[in-house]
Amino acid sequence: MNVSILCAAVYAALFCYREPHWAGGVTKTASTAILALIAFASLNFGLTLALAFSAAGDFALSRKGERWFMVGLTAFALAHAVYIALMAGAGMPPLAAIITLGLLALSSMWWLLPYTGPLRLPVAIYVLLITAMGLAAWGHDGNWLLRMGASLFIASDVILAWHLFRARAPSAPRQIALWVLYYTGQVALMAALIGQRTFHLPS
Repeated sequence: MNVSILCAAVYAALFCYREPHWAGGVTKTASTAILALIAFASLNFGLTLALAFSAAGDFALSRKGERWFMVGLTAFALAHAVYIALMAGAGMPPLAAIITLGLLALSSMWWLLPYTGPLRLPVAIYVLLITAMGLAAWGHDGNWLLRMGASLFIASDVILAWHLFRARAPSAPRQIALWVLYYTGQVALMAALIGQRTFHLPS
């Protein structure tokens, strides 16, 4: 775990606000891939899969070009689908969570989708998946760590969407915040799901 945290800190300090670089991509990917190895060592194979997809997405989004973006978007969409399977069925989320996540998804139709060009459909599908992931997490009454992890992940994706499609110029504070929220969210989700071995992918 310490190696993962070190990689994440190095990426935040040196790479996340700069142009894509192979060393930054490796460091970024390693931070999440090590989390996948921790999940594997804990025999939580569903979580391993979600984190492995996330690591693949991290690597793809550290590259330039629309093709790499689509690979990254697909990888993270698959990660969210696995997270949904892991967390589904716990109960009804609080009304406040339903309204907040619903409004966030609907608002993206206004501030995000018109600016995504030919990527509009895959981005819209991704928005629905991450909203469903958030609702699944918030259905776990009293599990603050799971809810926090999902919420941080969603917050990082909102910042990423703004950074990619709406921001007029790069911003180091924005990109550092994006990475810190994302990595912390993944760690929280991992800790919560490893701590509850009743979570499993349906057979």
